[in-house]
Parts: sequence; structure tokens; C-alpha cells
Amino acid sequence: MHLDCPPAFLSLFLPYFDVVVLNTGHHWNRGKLRENQWEMYVNGRPNEDRKVADMGHVKDFAICSIDKLLDSQLALHPKLKAFFRTISPRNFQNGEWNIGGSCDSITPLTRMSEVGGEE
Repeated sequence: MHLDCPPAFLSLFLPYFDVVVLNTGHHWNRGKLRENQWEMYVNGRPNEDRKVADMGHVKDFAICSIDKLLDSQLALHPKLKAFFRTISPRNFQNGEWNIGGSCDSITPLTRMSEVGGEE
């Protein structure tokens, strides 16, 4: 995983895209890193900086590199829309989705509503 280089396909195919969704969410956790046996690279070399290797920093570092690329390209591609998507808030009561929890809420959020950390 080259943290400071956006995926090559993004630069190559960006002129053909109308929409780019940076779908991050659940992809950034230690379990996924171990499970996929990802090795992190910075400047073309394996990362040795423990601060960068912290999961919060890894995510921010990688997303910022893609964000810089997209920012530099938006003016060149006026039809292009870029969206950042992260984890949706939990919405189950009485347990998680797989152990009997349910989402019975029928009230949508209204303008200027805020979802708290536990809501």
C-alpha cells in the first residue's frame, strides 16, 4: 500500500469519470491490515515511521494524497464530482444487526441535524 501515491488507475482513467467516490469507512482497521498482509510504503520505501503506521494516521495520509490529486484535477474536468464517504452511524437498537437488533426509526434527519457518536 503506497500511502503517498494514489492508485495508478485513478490518474489514468480520471478523464473518463463523471463521479469519483472515495469509499473509505470500514476499510481502515488493524484487522484488515493484518488479514490482507499489507505493507505500507512512503516515498517508494517500506514505512518505518511508527506515527505514520498508526491506523488513524495511515488513513489520513492515504486519503490526503488522493484528495490532493482530485483537487488538482477538478478544474480540468468540470463535469467531475468527487465525494468522500465514511462510516455511517450505527442505527440498531437492542443489539447489532446480526444478533437481533433492528432499525425501527422512521424519522429522517432534518436540515442542520447532527448525529452524535452514540446515536
